[in-house]
Amino acid sequence: SPIWGDGRTWLGRRRVSRVSRTSTRAAIVGFVVLGFTFLGCGESEPSNQLEVLRIALHGDPSSLDPHLQSEVVALSILGNIYDSLVSFDGKLRIVPGIAERWDNPDELTWRFYIRPNIKFHDGRPLSMDDIVYSLKRVQRHPDSRQVGVLVAVDQIRRVGDTILELITLAPYPILLNKLALIAIVPVG
Repeated sequence: SPIWGDGRTWLGRRRVSRVSRTSTRAAIVGFVVLGFTFLGCGESEPSNQLEVLRIALHGDPSSLDPHLQSEVVALSILGNIYDSLVSFDGKLRIVPGIAERWDNPDELTWRFYIRPNIKFHDGRPLSMDDIVYSLKRVQRHPDSRQVGVLVAVDQIRRVGDTILELITLAPYPILLNKLALIAIVPVG
């Protein structure tokens, strides 16, 4: 429909200002919300049965191995199963994950201080070997779909039982963003 220079449009044969259309939309949304509110107001008996949450996805994951795929459906599922050294918060800021903190002793070295007492879902404790294995697996597995994520990392090594050290080929300020994408899995 034609738009007038003063913000009005034609609706059928009469002109309606955008203000009245906005008000009409707001009223419709309000009535819909009010209707849904009353739908949930009925009394019901408390249930002793377990509640089931079902989430619909637009496809099946290609794999549940977090290092051998990079498609969206699988990543959305795996993000609820695996953790990474660092994560993104709701505002896409880097926050601690498995690593409780990190520092840069020089422009090529990153040290990650691993949070104590982390366990896998089966109760097995997380070890530095699991972390080193996971990162090296991303770099070296012939079917890795995430090899490019760690392309700037030259060395991965443990320093004792609680510190992981990564050495990059050149200064790499986006390393934390990349590490947020790599799931830590058990050795083997």
